[in-house]
Order: sequence, then C-alpha cells, then structure tokens
Amino acid sequence: MDIISIKKKIRKLKKLEIQIRFGCDKYCNQPLLWSEFFDLTGKKNVKYPLSYLFTIDNNEYRRIADEFLDFVYSKLFEHLSIQDGYCFDKALLIKLDLPYDADITAIKKRFRELAKLYHPDMGGDAQKFIELMKIYNKLIGK
Repeated sequence: MDIISIKKKIRKLKKLEIQIRFGCDKYCNQPLLWSEFFDLTGKKNVKYPLSYLFTIDNNEYRRIADEFLDFVYSKLFEHLSIQDGYCFDKALLIKLDLPYDADITAIKKRFRELAKLYHPDMGGDAQKFIELMKIYNKLIGK
C-alpha cells in the first residue's frame, strides 16, 4: 500500500470511531482510542506506527481494523460489559498489547512476560521497566 491510501484508511477509522462513540461527524473533544493505535506523523509511540503500516498487506490491515473496532465498541459499551467487577483502562491494555476483554489473569501473565524482558537485573531497559510497573499498578488498582 502507498502512503496516501494508508493515511486515508487510517483517517476513516478515526472518523468511524467519532461517529460510533459520539454519534456525530465532528470531534467531540474527548480522548480517542485512535490516538493509542495510530499516528500519522510518525512521532508518537503507538501500537501501530506509520512505518509498520507501510509493510502490511490488506489482510493484516483488516485484522488491525477489526482489533481497533473491538476496542471502540468495548469502550462504547464499557458500562455494560464489566467482567468480574473489573473494568480495565483500554489505553493501558493497548500498551501491554492485550485484547480489550483481557482479564486479571491475562494482565498478570503479560506483566510477568514483560517484566522478565525489561528488568534491569536481566539486562533490560530500566525506563521501560518503570513504565511497565506504573501501567501494571494502574491496572490492578494499586
């Protein structure tokens, strides 16, 4: 895919999120999940950076769009879909590369995987480990 078609498709997803969540075509001054997934400038740390989107085919794009829309609909119906009394911050789940419906067990498992990778005693990046700890503590409510 070329840069123009990629940007058009990504912008359509942004418009679709606004329309689904806020029922209008105008930006409603609320944080968008779109900005956690995509960045057209290539400057922000997001789940799917522009450089990655250049390398994918249409099937991978559909998978990414489906994942994004799962998060959008989950956010829309968040108050109805609380599982086991917990409702986790979707932006934090995205940062841990977890699905929108992740439970506490999946969060703990992913935390352990990333902690082994980022822990300074294991040769990992201390800054990433600190960020991981902050995300984990927010998710589990500490």
